[in-house]
Amino acid sequence: MPAVSPARHDVPGRRPAAAARPDAFEPPGYRPDIDGLRAVAVAGVIVYHAFPHRLPGGFCGVDVFFVVSGFVLTRMVARDVVGGRFSLAHFYARRIRRLFPALAAALTTCLALGAVGLLPTEFALLGRHTTASVLFAENVLLHRTGDYFAPAAASTPLLHLWSLAVEEQLYVVFPFVVLLVIRASGRCAGEARSARSTAAILAAAFATLAGASFAANLVASTRDPSADFYLTEHRAWEFLAGAVLACADARRGATRAGSRATAASVCGIVLLLGSMACLHGDAPYPGWRAALPVTATLLLVGAGGGTWIGRAILSNRLAVRVGLLSYPLYLFHWPLLAFAHMVDGRRPPLADLYGALAASVALAVLTHRFIEGRIRRNPSPWTVPLLVASLVVIGVAGTAAALGALPVRNDGPAIRQVVDAIRDDTRAALASRVTADAALLRIGGDGPKTLFYGDSMAPQYVPRLLALLDGAPAGGRGALVVGAPGTPPIPGVTSPSRPGAEQVARRFRDVLDTHPEVDRVVLLALWHFYLSPHERYAIDGRRLSEPDGRQRALERLAALFAELAARGKRVTVVLASPGDPRLAPEAFLRRGFGSITPVTPPPVTVANFLANHPALAEFQGALAAIARRDGADVVDPLRFLCPDGVCVAADGDGPIRYDQNHLRATFVRDHVRYLDETVAP
Repeated sequence: MPAVSPARHDVPGRRPAAAARPDAFEPPGYRPDIDGLRAVAVAGVIVYHAFPHRLPGGFCGVDVFFVVSGFVLTRMVARDVVGGRFSLAHFYARRIRRLFPALAAALTTCLALGAVGLLPTEFALLGRHTTASVLFAENVLLHRTGDYFAPAAASTPLLHLWSLAVEEQLYVVFPFVVLLVIRASGRCAGEARSARSTAAILAAAFATLAGASFAANLVASTRDPSADFYLTEHRAWEFLAGAVLACADARRGATRAGSRATAASVCGIVLLLGSMACLHGDAPYPGWRAALPVTATLLLVGAGGGTWIGRAILSNRLAVRVGLLSYPLYLFHWPLLAFAHMVDGRRPPLADLYGALAASVALAVLTHRFIEGRIRRNPSPWTVPLLVASLVVIGVAGTAAALGALPVRNDGPAIRQVVDAIRDDTRAALASRVTADAALLRIGGDGPKTLFYGDSMAPQYVPRLLALLDGAPAGGRGALVVGAPGTPPIPGVTSPSRPGAEQVARRFRDVLDTHPEVDRVVLLALWHFYLSPHERYAIDGRRLSEPDGRQRALERLAALFAELAARGKRVTVVLASPGDPRLAPEAFLRRGFGSITPVTPPPVTVANFLANHPALAEFQGALAAIARRDGADVVDPLRFLCPDGVCVAADGDGPIRYDQNHLRATFVRDHVRYLDETVAP
């Protein structure tokens, strides 16, 4: 790893820039209020993860960490650089000593718990995330595979390490930016600069970069919310805001607790607590909303520790102690909560949640005292190489787990049937001969075509379509599938959590306009999902969970049926398939911490299903009536999947679904025939 000369910052062939006086960047002493602020941040995150409805915006504690890291790291790096004693090797060694010990302990704990308490599929996924975490690329993996605010996120034990990946990626680049700016400014000036003028130059550079990052964040918040949440370029402005504050703090010198500082601290704490109480994951984030906790943090840090808020609240002994534990506490709390969700389902008992939190506190205390403290103080030159080697070993173990090369405790024929069902999802049926174009799948011949349009229900039937249409002659019937999760085939429906719905709707329109060979259209959806009061799907500003919103949705569907009929298309409407947690493959297992036992889940009846979704029966009755009025066919999967009023959960091969709503691919291929007529010649 290259290092900068401690004597000067020169470039071969160039006149060296004289070092600036470092006095303005000298640390003003330990600030307990910053550790107290870390305590507020980690407490907000933990409460949100454990009880999201009690503190819906607690996740913005991560934004506080970003700003504080930018502030603290800038003071440290800039002080050494302008003083002519900065070394990249020393900088990264300090980062490794700071971050690697607790991270290695947390990842090792997760792998150990996973080996004894997870299913093989879950352990393999944990291994994949472990490897990504070791490479500090967890944010990239999550951007490609998950949604932080989705219910399934509760079963991702290393989900929280996306923020550590962002910080590490910034740490790699940040010192080079500081060096580049100072060297460039020194060459231009050709003379020594004071530390305050250097701080002004750095502040201008950081502010420019922060502005660019914030602009990219605003654009991505509407175009690609997942990238906006996870990727470093859209989060760097928060870190850089702290860096700008550090430079401003260096220029103005020591902060005195005056009336302005007191007002700033009061505004800061009110704004921060208000952000945690009022923000929520249903709205795009970070976007402009992240400016609220970022501004709050800047106000609190900029006010200094001498205000009443800084002394009495943030510098409180308990707050400081929690702040000192914030890093290992952050690392341990989420995996233990995630394991509780995986063992108990989406709503673990309060006793398990409190037990997970208590265990995370205990592990954080032990890690801080016996691992972090000892390793940081260890002067051995082997400490850093051994820490790097330990993470390499953990990464290798994670890769082995992802490949199924590590043994797991929970195995056996019944468990393997459940695992096979979970793995047998729709994606497994997308053979290479199926050509994909964004949300569009093409199957079969190039003659007359049936267009399947909807949400995840549309691609669910791909295995059966392959069985029927694969190998069709060139002029034979084919199928087109337009669909994506959470995108109902209702014109005009929107959701803040599903910005891609409009893109899928446009693709449907494009297919209709550019493929005149389409003579049949099949509309499918998990209709009950969109009618739920827990979802935020709306049309013309009216929620679908409200009667007025449902009526408007029916009117839009009626207009769509009429339009398709006018175009000469034969239409089939597929009503809701049964969905219930007791139908999921995981329901065939009784789970505990360290043990998994096969069980037979209680039956699910049609009456149960409809009772759990009180608006569904009326909505589907009206939908079927409208469809038949316009000459459309109506298919009710409940007639086939719930004979005699009891929903089939398993057959001789095990569970027939890969989750609580979707049929497994091989079952669809071999047994689901109720849509065969839609692709008949």
